Amino acid sequence: YPYNGNRAGQAALSPTAYATNTLAYISAMKAVDPNIKIGVGVWCPDTNNDNPLLFNVLGSKIDFLIVHWYPGSSAISMEQSLPSYIASIRNQIAAAGGNRNIPFAITETNADGAFGTALDAVWNADNYLTWFELGAVNVDYWELYDSDGVLSSPTSPLDPYYAIQFASTVARAGDNLVTTSSSNSLLRSHAVMRSDGSVGVLLLNENSSSTNVSVSISGTTVATSGSVYTLNPTYDAAASSISGIGNSFSVTVPASTAIGILIPTTGGGGGCTATAI
Repeated sequence: YPYNGNRAGQAALSPTAYATNTLAYISAMKAVDPNIKIGVGVWCPDTNNDNPLLFNVLGSKIDFLIVHWYPGSSAISMEQSLPSYIASIRNQIAAAGGNRNIPFAITETNADGAFGTALDAVWNADNYLTWFELGAVNVDYWELYDSDGVLSSPTSPLDPYYAIQFASTVARAGDNLVTTSSSNSLLRSHAVMRSDGSVGVLLLNENSSSTNVSVSISGTTVATSGSVYTLNPTYDAAASSISGIGNSFSVTVPASTAIGILIPTTGGGGGCTATAI
């Protein structure tokens, strides 16, 4: 079937055809190298219920799943729905005999023009951390250092570039992301038990006004002072000191801004949870 620019009705481009062709490809590749790892693209969200058609053919043959995540104008609300999307995909692949805990590779993502402001950076920091909490093995942002997809004459880093720097200052490779919750849908929260024994709390305000946040940390005892990093709109690697904190404290997060707070632990507990109200 010739491709006429519209995938609808093209049998050769259907989910089942994609799965059948992919199965032949996987079989041929693993006949040469049984240890090779092959990923398969899935729909997220799956508005047409196509993923089960893919999994029913491929079953346990998939080593990892590939997602292109472009939530567009609904970027903030769709980010909040990611856990349910991923849970559904995991349930579907398990029902077809695949690995429920299969890794995800996010090979393309951005807010797809939803913001055009410093909120791009705040959303991207949340985007990265949310995907890693959900079991992603990598996240690749499109794009960090230009605005037209052409790197022949780059100008300067875009806001999302600084978001990755900011997030990785608080949550580094080797640290453990832990459970958090927030009662404010526009105040996103993440927390990490760091390999150096300290606790990192990230608060990301996607609101158009400042938000006063009450933070509660349980499961370990933390100090009453620490360091704070700010993302608005670009990231300053220099930390400021913060005092009057501890296991319960309040902090104001300005509009379209993210802050990351590092707090040493003073003993007790092997993990933590954080609640933002």
